[in-house]
Amino acid sequence: MEYADLIGESARKRIIFVYEDRREQMKRNILVLVTIAITVAIGVVCVTGGAAERVVNVQTWGGDLGESFRANIVKPFEEQTGIKVLISTGMSSDAAAKVRLGAGNPEIDVAMMIYGDATLVWDEGLLDPLDPEEIPNLDDVIDVAKYYKGNEICFVGLYGYVTEIVYRTDEIDKEITSWRDLWDPDFERSVMLAAVPYANAHAFVMIAYAFGADEYNMDPAFSAIKLLAEMGNLSVVYRSDMVPFDVISSGEVWIGSALSFTSAALINAGVPIKRVIPEEGAPISFDGITLVKNCPHPDEAKEFINFMLSKEADEAHSNAAYLIPTNKYAVTAPEVQKYIPTQEEIQLLIQPDDDYIASKKGEWLNWWEEEITPLLGR
Repeated sequence: MEYADLIGESARKRIIFVYEDRREQMKRNILVLVTIAITVAIGVVCVTGGAAERVVNVQTWGGDLGESFRANIVKPFEEQTGIKVLISTGMSSDAAAKVRLGAGNPEIDVAMMIYGDATLVWDEGLLDPLDPEEIPNLDDVIDVAKYYKGNEICFVGLYGYVTEIVYRTDEIDKEITSWRDLWDPDFERSVMLAAVPYANAHAFVMIAYAFGADEYNMDPAFSAIKLLAEMGNLSVVYRSDMVPFDVISSGEVWIGSALSFTSAALINAGVPIKRVIPEEGAPISFDGITLVKNCPHPDEAKEFINFMLSKEADEAHSNAAYLIPTNKYAVTAPEVQKYIPTQEEIQLLIQPDDDYIASKKGEWLNWWEEEITPLLGR
């Protein structure tokens, strides 16, 4: 007697149904396993077959500085290391804002900014120290371009520049020698001045020096700048690198504070200007490098920072953009030397207390917005 006869027809059908159902389930399970295996295989191919692309995310300046940075630092670094440099651009305040925005989950590895912003971001616990053991080219950087908090380097300057006076010689036939010359009645609606947040507020601080004070006593500067606006001389207040170039070259203004690389760009563009290190002095500043705390690509970031500080990279970038190199072995090209302070001018250079300035910039900016902004454009 067959087994089917013993169990009956209905029971046999139930057994067949259960068997078929289990067979279909097994097929589905196998399909799922195969799909997972294929997905994993594809992932392995993507990550290891072509090796995951190494990257470093960098926030830096745009404009002419950015073009030179890409050509003379980023391109050779990528060619030598195979690491891709992903760049976002803006002013120093933009870099500081992005670091703060990414606190806890940063997207930027290397944030380039002025020291006045870097010191505040460091104090907020958002930056890592720059370690010479990991970044050996730090040893080749001039001492004044390395900024310490305690025993740790929090910021290093990649290049330097001077806040000086520039004026059009076709509009002004008198010799300019002092910051106080900006108050000449002949310069009505012809003066430009950097805003408080720009370049460590150094132009603002130099007004205090010109009137017998300093960064620790800004009252004379407050009074003097208010007078400059009330008498109608102050025409343009700028916050970016391109504005002073544009307004001087167009003749919108004739005289004012400018960074030394802007003066160089104006002269090379054929604009009839003269640059002056005033008798009261001129501040030197450094645009520099910070390492973001808990950044996503720390090894690539340190490798890139080390490359930036090398003699070859610093020399190429500084010569292309008319900057003062900070690598002690970098050589300034002859055609650039005329835009770098002479030995006599170096004696007039000032390095203000940027930590103190950083602590006061917000207060100074509030005063400016309340007292000066309403006077402009009258």
